[in-house]
Amino acid sequence: MINSLRKNIAAVGVVASLALLSVAATLPTSAAVQKISNGPILTVKEKTALQAILATTQIQAKGIGNNKALSLAEKQSKFKALYVSYQAKRLAVLTPAQRQEVADNQKIINSGLASMRAIDAKIKASLTATQKAKLKAISVSANTRIQKLIADKSLTVPVKQVQAGSIQRSVQAQMTAILTPAQRAEVAQINAIHKAITPLPAN
Repeated sequence: MINSLRKNIAAVGVVASLALLSVAATLPTSAAVQKISNGPILTVKEKTALQAILATTQIQAKGIGNNKALSLAEKQSKFKALYVSYQAKRLAVLTPAQRQEVADNQKIINSGLASMRAIDAKIKASLTATQKAKLKAISVSANTRIQKLIADKSLTVPVKQVQAGSIQRSVQAQMTAILTPAQRAEVAQINAIHKAITPLPAN
């Protein structure tokens, strides 16, 4: 469910996940999960280098997002390539020990993502026909709104971000209301894992 909705609902330069993972952010959690570290301790020189790489990448990303000559698919492809390049440059700044810590964190993240997918599959299997129909209707409606948002070339990326956020909050409320207490508890597990594997701001 999460992956299918993610594929159908995406705004340029906007993180607008409108699936059960979004609903998870509104639910309490008590799940115990393996958490990544805050990342390697950096020297002033390393911080400066990484900040420069990030700043350059952000400028490039903004350029891609604001390029109205590119299709959504083309922008997504360029965003992906930019991310790969950013990661390579970032790792090149780090020492072998620091890169190992990053790798260890990535293993935890990969494990967490696998657990999230498993829980999501369990939730999907427990949905009734009525719930599925309601969730599909919400997805279709949200997708239509997002596609209109993407197509509106009169709006800047920041404006699209604000409007996509509004759509996301609306979908969260609607989806939460459809789930049973047991399903909400399982979604809360996804939330716990998501929080544990989400990197904190760089030190």
